[in-house]
Amino acid sequence: DAVYDIGYLWPVKPLHEDPARRDIPRALCSGRLTTRMKLRKTIFDISDLETCVDQAISNFDGNKKQSLLYEAHEALKGAFLTVIHDELDANRFENLVKWYLDKCGAYTAVISPAFDKKTSEADVDVVACFEQLKVNIHVQCKFHKYNYTDEWAVKQILAYAKDIGENNLGEPDGSSNVFWVVSTAKFSQNAIDFAQQSDIPVSLIDGEAFINMLLDVGFRGIDDVLL
Repeated sequence: DAVYDIGYLWPVKPLHEDPARRDIPRALCSGRLTTRMKLRKTIFDISDLETCVDQAISNFDGNKKQSLLYEAHEALKGAFLTVIHDELDANRFENLVKWYLDKCGAYTAVISPAFDKKTSEADVDVVACFEQLKVNIHVQCKFHKYNYTDEWAVKQILAYAKDIGENNLGEPDGSSNVFWVVSTAKFSQNAIDFAQQSDIPVSLIDGEAFINMLLDVGFRGIDDVLL
């Protein structure tokens, strides 16, 4: 057979020594990369697909499958968070959290009225009851555009949690109470530390995490929060 000198040598090696782990399934590759794989030339330049190749290798190493849902979330969440910052205010953000809990199937979800609190910092904005699950979700909402949400939000929901415990406001049917802080910003390290050190579990849901939650339930009816 004839030997052709292409003028350079580019050494390659298998990703794994195990033969069963040497081939990356096309299902782990992006559409741009699989399309380029269909070219029948012996040599072609795919330098512009470096990110796609790296992602395929990462998917292979982590045994991950491609996910349209994940990619859609990544593409949309930044823009959606900007829309929330631009179009809502603190009251409408509370309505959005209430709308989300309704959308998830809450038996009741209400903007919390004033309550007889034992400590001045105790506060809650939205309370939702999931009757069949016997779970009540109590939410402190923070509409923050620029700064981090600090530990004050965590202190408010924890003080509220202690209040309803001391006032025996828990449900007599054995329902569990769950406490959230939902913010349109990220949480400061102090807020994270304060929540982790608490003897009452508190879930901190930042802006990006809440956007993912909204994307999961869909947008139909979301304009109701503007009313």
